Amino acid sequence: MARPKKDNNKPSIRQKISTSFWKILAEGSYTDITIKRLALEAGVNHKSIYYHFKNIDAMAKELFYENAEEITSGAILGVNPFMVLFNNIYDFQKIVAENPEILNHVARARLYTRNDSAYLNSIFRTFIRTTWLNMLEIKEEDLSQNERADLNFIMAGIVTIIGQSEPSDLAHWPQVYNRPLGQGILDTLKNIKKAHA
Repeated sequence: MARPKKDNNKPSIRQKISTSFWKILAEGSYTDITIKRLALEAGVNHKSIYYHFKNIDAMAKELFYENAEEITSGAILGVNPFMVLFNNIYDFQKIVAENPEILNHVARARLYTRNDSAYLNSIFRTFIRTTWLNMLEIKEEDLSQNERADLNFIMAGIVTIIGQSEPSDLAHWPQVYNRPLGQGILDTLKNIKKAHA
């Protein structure tokens, strides 16, 4: 007997698990996510979860980075100062008009900035920090102690701002760079770049 053909319109088991992860996280806290609850929500066997992910923490990290890929294609995650620093145009309305699904991805990323999980916060901060350092073409180990402290301070502020804002508020974020605080961020990044040129 021939094996039934796969229905490409149905979500894969991994997609079901991913969708369930984001749903549970949006409805509660990170501690609410268990293998048992995920399996029940996704309608899959718990062994299927372990087939796709090592554990909940590994899943959280992997799914964050997959989600962030969708956002960074529009270069908006992390209140990206490089668009200002390198004279690029930042038009959030245009980005959303071209890809309306991006607001869902931003809403998901915001879940990692809430106060209920230091682990999720660290994933978010590490991603932003790595992205920024890559754009500055600087290695983490080359930073001075003061440069690290400055970046840590900026990252903590970004996590707080994103956690307290609605995804649609991103349209107004570039205006921060016209104020003294934003100018300070840009000056700090310029000085770090200059020190490592």
